[in-house]
Amino acid sequence: MTASCDSTQREPASVVVVAHPDDEALWLSSALAAATRIVYCFGDLFERPRDSQARRAALAAVPLPGTVELAVPESGAGVYADWTRPQPTAFGIHITEPDARKRYEANYPRIVAGLREALAGFDRPATVVSESPDEASSQMIRTALTG
Repeated sequence: MTASCDSTQREPASVVVVAHPDDEALWLSSALAAATRIVYCFGDLFERPRDSQARRAALAAVPLPGTVELAVPESGAGVYADWTRPQPTAFGIHITEPDARKRYEANYPRIVAGLREALAGFDRPATVVSESPDEASSQMIRTALTG
């Protein structure tokens, strides 16, 4: 996890949690400007090293205060989920392809631990905004906040 913030901060918080630091962040630009903390969960894209390098360069070019990058590599599992009828699991959402499911499930505790650390310095309640209001994302954030 990389961070550019003081985790001992004790003030009312506005936290933005996004999966990726690119397309989702565009939709949340007004929230990013006001956020006390911005958490990007995923770093490298699955099997796309050139795009991963471009993502890292873009983040470095526009540093935002209070940014935490968990740098969890993407699992490539999104294409193996039934988004029309999602099936919740203990790790978020059911992934049909076995290897993708293993990568996806391995990422879950890494993201929860990273979120727990990134949000640890804030008194509750904190306002947490996520670009992905699905049950899988909400479950990870709830787990991180409640321990």
